[in-house]
Amino acid sequence: MLRNLEQVHGKVEFNAPLIVAAPTYNIIDELKQEGDWDVLQKYSGFEFDDDAPQEHFSYRI
Repeated sequence: MLRNLEQVHGKVEFNAPLIVAAPTYNIIDELKQEGDWDVLQKYSGFEFDDDAPQEHFSYRI
């Protein structure tokens, strides 16, 4: 959906941060293989780092 919106409008804008919460790491792996994870990361409001949960949030807002 985001790719289609990008093709039509050039970019996608949200009025609030996009939150992406995949239920399992297997789904994240599938999204990465299909190339969809990059698109979701591009539009997400922040990314949580599992390796440093209290030390690192990469905010994109």
